[in-house]
Amino acid sequence: MKQIDSAFASWFIDNGGYLHPSMEIALGSNGNALRVKPGSEPLECGSKIVSCPKTLMVSFAAAHSSSLLESLNRNAPNRTGNEIISLRFFLVEQLLLGQDSFWSPYIQRLPQPGDSNGLNTTLYYDQEDFKWLQGTNLGAATLGRTQLWRQEYEDSMKILRVGSATYDWNPWTWELYLWATTVLTSRSFPVASVFKPDEDIPALVPGLDLLNHSPSAQVVWNLDGDRYTISVDEPIHSGCEVLNNYGPKSNEELLIGYGFCIAGNTSDSFGLGFNSVVSNRIQAIKESRGISILQKATPNEPKGADENDAKVSEQHSVWLKKCLPPNNIESPYQFSSYFLEHSSIAVENEREQRGHRLDWASSQTEWTADSLCRNKLHVLATTTMLLEKSMLEIRHHNGALSKPRNQRQVMAALYRNEQLKILDAVIANLRGNVRALLEASTVNSVWRLQQALHNGPKLLTKDLRSLIHLALGTRNEAKIKERGGEECVFALWLCGLWVLQQRSDFDDNHPSGTPWISWVKLLEIWYGSPSTPMDTSWKSPSSQPSRSPEVNELAAIGASYWEAIRQTVQKYPQSLYNSPSITVPVLMWCLNIVRSESVRLPDPFMNVEEEEDEYILVIESSA
Repeated sequence: MKQIDSAFASWFIDNGGYLHPSMEIALGSNGNALRVKPGSEPLECGSKIVSCPKTLMVSFAAAHSSSLLESLNRNAPNRTGNEIISLRFFLVEQLLLGQDSFWSPYIQRLPQPGDSNGLNTTLYYDQEDFKWLQGTNLGAATLGRTQLWRQEYEDSMKILRVGSATYDWNPWTWELYLWATTVLTSRSFPVASVFKPDEDIPALVPGLDLLNHSPSAQVVWNLDGDRYTISVDEPIHSGCEVLNNYGPKSNEELLIGYGFCIAGNTSDSFGLGFNSVVSNRIQAIKESRGISILQKATPNEPKGADENDAKVSEQHSVWLKKCLPPNNIESPYQFSSYFLEHSSIAVENEREQRGHRLDWASSQTEWTADSLCRNKLHVLATTTMLLEKSMLEIRHHNGALSKPRNQRQVMAALYRNEQLKILDAVIANLRGNVRALLEASTVNSVWRLQQALHNGPKLLTKDLRSLIHLALGTRNEAKIKERGGEECVFALWLCGLWVLQQRSDFDDNHPSGTPWISWVKLLEIWYGSPSTPMDTSWKSPSSQPSRSPEVNELAAIGASYWEAIRQTVQKYPQSLYNSPSITVPVLMWCLNIVRSESVRLPDPFMNVEEEEDEYILVIESSA
């Protein structure tokens, strides 16, 4: 690291900035930095190292003084968002002013437009660099951010051209707006209490942005009156660089916002979440139940997580816990606030929506509890398969990558590898949870295809297998799975149970009747009986010409099942299914229940790459 003679230092000090006498501006591998002068006394804990007055900050207040930007400030629909956009355009204006800008010594020290070494955020990746983001969350996030900022630029330029029609706006290019936005994203500080206590608008703070990031740096930020000050909270030895701590940030946030990431980042995470449709549905359900939608961080959640959000968040994450003791029995990962609760609401079936007693999701520790419920299994399965899909997508694109050829590709490769470390660890644990839940459950609480075909009531099993052979052309389990016939098997199995429980000679006391008959009786309570269902659209197809597409689909499938039953009983008239009680609405009722009470699980006993899953029916004894 070399000492540099900077016009910035003179400008900064002459205009009220403060730099500790033992400090100097130096040039390191990551650009300008602050270090303790070689040969000087070490900095003591509590030393104030750099301070910037309000008058030197590139802020929205300064942007409002620009006559060129008056039309933009006046016509924006979103005040806070527009002030940030105005600040970006103000930085473009100051760059174009060159030496005539008051901030020229500061702006000249910033990475300049077109500087391939200084601008390394993912929005500056060329086609070859971007290949290193393919398959990751950051690839889509980069494209989304580029589209958003480009639209902001084009919309704002329309307003500016109307406001000052005679001014030459040609130099105000998209490339300069991208540069200004990148600079503000990577170098700004929150300054709300200096300018507007009720608005979180960032500003560039000369001097303070010289400090590079380290997640272990111990520093104190202080907004004291009209000054922003950084002090060290640890001693710094002679010749050492003084580092800042941006707070807990994932590698994804660091790479897209700052252009670097960190190996072994203790704040790293993998992003997951809900789309806006699901998020809005969750929010509506919570509001209808009188449940607060304010988000509070869970214990040990990184401070960077949202702590008070008036909406159900679409974005969540999972991260690995650090420094767990040996033989620790806790999960090695943690999800962000309310992820489990919101996932639980998102996958509720009709029965669960009416009862909504899903207390298991309110605690992270309940994820691995012994007690099994369909909702818990569904959340676990959905989350596991979502993460597995993401992991496979990253590894699929890894095959097309060679050795990194520049710093951007080195950082992107590091980001990919760290994401895979998180995914591999979490997926392995989740699969273990699937195994534990299945093994801890009673034999009859989780019903698999093999059990339906072989282990049900004896009065039912033989007739069911004959019916399945005719309906699907096979009784072989592997072939049934290949043809997607698990749903058919379970629906016809449930139909047979329903017929059995109608018989006077077959009840809960029958040797082969428990616990299925009790369960069928509960289903009639939860879903209504096929003859008087809770949903009136379950009536016969011909009497409901204006039904929903979902019900029409059930009717069509129910009709196909009924036809298979008709052909079976012609061949086997003694079959249990030769019953006048079986109608298309009954079969629709059975199919709807199977879809509501079933879960598609990742097979916990196979490798992720084999992409095998299993369709199971969960038999619960309470709502």
